[in-house]
Amino acid sequence: MRSLHREFLHYYPTTQTHLCPHLLRDPIFTKKNSFGGFEYGYQQGVLGQSLVMYRFKHDFPNVINSSAATGWLTSILQLGGFIGALSAGIFGEIFSRKHTMFMGCCWVILGSYLYTGAKEGQSPLLYAGRFFTGLGVGTFSGVGYVSFSDKFE
Repeated sequence: MRSLHREFLHYYPTTQTHLCPHLLRDPIFTKKNSFGGFEYGYQQGVLGQSLVMYRFKHDFPNVINSSAATGWLTSILQLGGFIGALSAGIFGEIFSRKHTMFMGCCWVILGSYLYTGAKEGQSPLLYAGRFFTGLGVGTFSGVGYVSFSDKFE
């Protein structure tokens, strides 16, 4: 671990290297707090693949045949993420950042249950699931990096 720090100082000899030992010492904490960005991209990619699957086309033709419905299904994750990111700062100050991240996990789990539990023709569950997943992902994105900066003050 010490040699990594020396190597880092060799390549970046600035006065701002006082944060480097923390980053090298806590890689698990760093990975946990960068999960929000990963989760956001993952959720966007999941829907893109689902829209072209035969089973999805068969079960939800009203979503596939309407470009407005497909657009709403895609963008409702963004709407939930926007609301989740805005509320994350407020909830992080009231309840703590740790509990707010747990609440974001609960939103993602609820959204995933709704999304995967939608049966043939139940497209409102798809929309609700995407919205709640967006709330959770937005909460991760809004509070994760603040929690990361608090750790290294």
